Amino acid sequence: MRFVSKVALILPCVLLASMTLTGCQKKPAGFVGTWQTTTSAQGGSDSTMTFNADQTMSFSATNGPKQAPYKLTGFGTWKSTDKDLTVTPATMQLDMQDAMAKMKMMPFIRQQINVPQSGPVLWKGDDEFVCTKNGVAQDFKRVK
Repeated sequence: MRFVSKVALILPCVLLASMTLTGCQKKPAGFVGTWQTTTSAQGGSDSTMTFNADQTMSFSATNGPKQAPYKLTGFGTWKSTDKDLTVTPATMQLDMQDAMAKMKMMPFIRQQINVPQSGPVLWKGDDEFVCTKNGVAQDFKRVK
């Protein structure tokens, strides 16, 4: 009877430990690296973001064929939790062929500098996540 009572005490602990180990989702590999996304909501614009281990980042974006040609590049910082991503652009450079369109966009671009931009993140594995900001979901895939 003693053996049965010891098993009765130990078994729940072993089951709890094994459920804790196997029931937990694997934590994603993290943001460090280069990621690419295409946003159809903006006519197929492409963006590439590189997140460095020192919490710095760089980015480059080009628009789709339905808009005036542009390229936006910049540097900044980033931080994250398991559920959200915040990027803060420190510099942004806008290159466009149309000088009038650039003049109209620059006030908006300047307003984004040093302003943290956050969005919830849904991981789809180590090499893909979806971040939603201002109602637009962007599907990022790790560049290998």
